[in-house]
Amino acid sequence: QENSLFKIKMLLNIFVPLILSIALNQIFFASKGANAIERASTISFNTSDTSVNQRLRYYSHVLTHLKSNPIFGVGLGNWKFKSIEYDKENMDGYVVPYHAHSDFIQIGAELGVIGFLSYLSIFLLSTLFSLKLLLSREFENEKKIFIYLILVSLGVYSIDANLNFPIARPQVIVVWSLIISTISFYFKSKFEYHESKNYIKNKVILLTLILAGLPSILISNKVYGSLKNQMYLLRDFNSNKFSTSIADLEAMNMEIPNVTVTTIPIKALKARYYINMKQYDKALGLLKKNNANPYLFFVESVKSKAFEEKGIIDSAYYYSKKAYFGLPNNPLHVANFVKFAMKKKDKKMIEIAADRLLESQSPINWQNIITAYIDVVGAGDKKLMELTNRAVELFPFNNNFLLLRKLAHTGPNKIQKGVKLSREAITFFNNKKYKEALTRYLEAIKEDPMEYSYYENAATCYYQLKEYGNAMVYSSKVIYQFNPGTGKSEYIHGISKIALGDINGACEFLSKAIRLNFKEAEITYKQFCQSTNKSK
Repeated sequence: QENSLFKIKMLLNIFVPLILSIALNQIFFASKGANAIERASTISFNTSDTSVNQRLRYYSHVLTHLKSNPIFGVGLGNWKFKSIEYDKENMDGYVVPYHAHSDFIQIGAELGVIGFLSYLSIFLLSTLFSLKLLLSREFENEKKIFIYLILVSLGVYSIDANLNFPIARPQVIVVWSLIISTISFYFKSKFEYHESKNYIKNKVILLTLILAGLPSILISNKVYGSLKNQMYLLRDFNSNKFSTSIADLEAMNMEIPNVTVTTIPIKALKARYYINMKQYDKALGLLKKNNANPYLFFVESVKSKAFEEKGIIDSAYYYSKKAYFGLPNNPLHVANFVKFAMKKKDKKMIEIAADRLLESQSPINWQNIITAYIDVVGAGDKKLMELTNRAVELFPFNNNFLLLRKLAHTGPNKIQKGVKLSREAITFFNNKKYKEALTRYLEAIKEDPMEYSYYENAATCYYQLKEYGNAMVYSSKVIYQFNPGTGKSEYIHGISKIALGDINGACEFLSKAIRLNFKEAEITYKQFCQSTNKSK
C-alpha cells in the first residue's frame, strides 16, 4: 500500500504542475500571443514547410563538414563562419546561419568527433547516474521524485538541444548546469562519498582553476563593451546612416571581438564612415588588414564602394564581382555587380550570373540580373527570352516580370508602334467607335504580342460590340497566359458569360475578380450571383 501511495504521489507531482501550467497559460497569456497549445499545434514534419527544410539543410551541411573534418572540426564557436560557405546560395542579405539548429551536431562540427562524444557523454552519464539513483532501494522515495523530475528536465533540454540552440542562451545554460550539478551531487553523495584525505590538494586545484579563469573576466568585459558599441554600428548599417561620430568610432575597441554578433568585420563597418567622410585611402587602409570573416564578402563590397567613389571603376568592378560570386543571393552584391557589368557591357559575366539564378532567390535579384541582360543583349536573345518566361512562371503576380518579358521578346521599335496604335484606339473607344478601336488594338497586338493590356482592351471592345465569344477568347488569353492579377479580365470574362446566359460560370470569374480587388465586379456579383445563391 505504501508503494502504491508513493506511485500515486509521484504521478500527481508530474501531472498536476503540467495541467496547472497549461491552465495558467490559457487564462493569462494566450490572449497576449503566448498560447502554448496553439504553438504546439504548429509543429510540423512536412518537408514542404520552409522552417523544416531550412533545418534539414543545416543538418546536411554539418554532416557534410563532419565527413571531411572528423577529428578537429572548425574550432569552438566558428561554425557561424564556416556555415556561410555551405549556405551561401540560400542566404538572404547578411543573415548568417549562426546555429545548426542542433547543439549536438554543431559541437561535432566545431570540435570534431571527440568533442561531440564528450558533449554527448555528459547527457548519457547524467542519465545513467539518475537511473542508478532511481533503481536504488536505499535511496529515499522523496528524493527519487526529485531526481525523476530533474531527469525529465534534462530530457526536455536534450530535445531542445536537438532542435534548437540552447547552448547559445546563457539563461538556459545556467539551468542546465544546475541540473547536471544536482544529479552529480546526489550520485556522489550516495555512491562515492569519502571523507577527503587530500584537503590541501583539493584547495590547490580549486585555487588554480580560479586563477586560470581570471583572464576570462577581462575578455568578457571587453566583449560586453564591444556589444554595446555594435548596437550603434549595426543600427547605422541597417538604416544606411552615419550618426556615430568619428571620435566615438576611434575610441571603440575593434580587436576583441573583431566581428559583430552578425559576423560582419567591425573594421569594415568603420571603413564605411571613412568613405562617407571621403577619406577613401584611410578606408582602404583599414580594409587591407586581415579579413576577420572572408566567407561573408562584406569587405569586398565595401572596397568596391571605396574604389567607385575614387573613380577607379575597374577596381570597383573587380571587387563587386568577388562579392557577388562569393555571396550570390545578397541583393546588395547583385545590384552592385550588375551596375558595373552594364557599364562595362560585360555580356559574358551577365550570362554567367543568369545561369546561376536559383528558384529560391529573391525576385529583386532576378529583376536586377534580367534588367542587366536586356540592357546588354537587347530583345530577341533566345536564352534571355527563356529566362524571362521562367521568371514569369516563378513570380506570377509580379507585373515587373511581364514588362521584362516584353522587353526581352519585343524590340523598342515594335513597342513604340504598339503604344502609338493603343493611343489611337483609346481615342476611338472614348468616342464609342468600338470597331475602329478594336482594329487598332488587334494591330497593336501584332506589333507587341507581350503587352497584356492590348488583349484586355480588345476583349472590352468585343464586349461592347456584343461579340461575347471573342471577348471571352481575348480575356482568357490575359487570364491564363499573362495572369497580371488586376481582376479586369476576370470581370470581362464574367460579364460575357452572363450575356451568354451562363450565370454559374460567370459567378466563378466574378468572385475571382473580387478577390483581386476589382471593385466593379462586386456590384455585378451582388446583382446576379447572390440572388442565384438565395434561390437555391
